[in-house]
Amino acid sequence: MNEKQLLKWGLGFWIGYKILKEINSNSQSLTNNVNPGNSTPRNLVEYNTIHHGSQPPQPSQNRLTYQDIRRIMEESIREAFDIVLKKPTLLEPQIPKPSPDPQTIEAGKWLKIIPHPSVVIIIGRRGSGKSALAYWLLELYRYRALSFVLGMPQQVRKLLPEWLGIINDPNDAPQGSTLLVDEAYLRFSARESQKLSNREISRIVNLSRQKRLTLIFVTQQASYIDKNLASALDVLVIKEPAPLQTKFERHEINEIVRTAAEKFRVVSGDRRVWSLVYSQAANFFDMLPNSLPSFWNDRLSRVYASSGTLSETKPAGKTTKKEKVRRVKQLHSMGIPVSQIMEDVGVRSRTTVYNYLKIPDIKSEQK
Repeated sequence: MNEKQLLKWGLGFWIGYKILKEINSNSQSLTNNVNPGNSTPRNLVEYNTIHHGSQPPQPSQNRLTYQDIRRIMEESIREAFDIVLKKPTLLEPQIPKPSPDPQTIEAGKWLKIIPHPSVVIIIGRRGSGKSALAYWLLELYRYRALSFVLGMPQQVRKLLPEWLGIINDPNDAPQGSTLLVDEAYLRFSARESQKLSNREISRIVNLSRQKRLTLIFVTQQASYIDKNLASALDVLVIKEPAPLQTKFERHEINEIVRTAAEKFRVVSGDRRVWSLVYSQAANFFDMLPNSLPSFWNDRLSRVYASSGTLSETKPAGKTTKKEKVRRVKQLHSMGIPVSQIMEDVGVRSRTTVYNYLKIPDIKSEQK
């Protein structure tokens, strides 16, 4: 039952209760004023004397007129709205929202632009911050789905947090999970599009919505990725392009890459924190900043620089309740609707979200 239905049923119940209370009050008033001695009349004359005096019988006074019912309804509606507007805790508890910091605000924008599931492609010149953004997105979305990296070398496995899993076959991605393919051209180059691995990843892209998969591909140019992958994207993220990238990029996105090059020319400071984001579904086409993931290490941007054996598969760690509470509070401070918080954190009821918001912070408990 949604909030509108709850309000409708509650208002109807409140009006009915007030009408019955008014009828009962009138009935009791008439009963108290008639035959106070509660004596039994001995004949019809005495009955008329007790109940009607010398006056002829009158119609019962406990019947409500149209004006009475209208008055009760108006009073009930006013009282109900006073309760809802002045004391909204009956429908949605009032939880004080902390003032969000800039990083929290930017995270909220990314959450709204990239829904789950989606196919995301991140392109840009070497060293432009593509990998850092990809891992930050994994950290941002890890509460709504299990997160995995495809094909991580053994020597850098220890750099990943416990909640981030590793798989070596795209088919092993669980339903509803998020999968990162970093430096995608190494595994799915357009020059080797007939390989089994490429056909498999193309199939997963086509089935991603049925399996509720969010796929994140990172590469220098979209032309390095098979055409089936490029045509299936939902969100295109462009880091600072290479000087000649507009000349060699796919014609489908060439105009967007040109726009990105123009916008990055006027960016001052560290350009690695900025991206041009294009999402047709979200009707968004603008520059957005991003932060570094909490576990970031520069070695993660060079994991494929040298040859090495692939790491064994590693399961993705589940999010603890303490982490979910912290995440709910973060999303609440972003101004994210409760319904979206439920989906992001993976809880099924609003009551759980409200209870999480009421839990005091660990720092305040220690003090």
